[in-house]
Amino acid sequence: QGEQAIARALATGARQLIEYDVEMPDGRRRWFEQRIAPINAAEVLAIARDITQRRRAETLTLTRLHLLEYATTHSLEELLQEALDCLCEL
Repeated sequence: QGEQAIARALATGARQLIEYDVEMPDGRRRWFEQRIAPINAAEVLAIARDITQRRRAETLTLTRLHLLEYATTHSLEELLQEALDCLCEL
């Protein structure tokens, strides 16, 4: 993904933005955003930043929205089971 973004930046002269996850030595996954800007025809400047907290917040927001919508058409028992299933996926 990164190599393709670099190639696109060099070919088009346009800045690129990619997001990717990396498994850390302790087994946890961290998310990064990388901005790639061409400097000249053969070089780019790449800046990466950790966006793990943002991705977690987005996931929690989407999960909450899903559960609110789910609650409108399902029983309390089904909602509780769905909430537990969603928690297991987080």
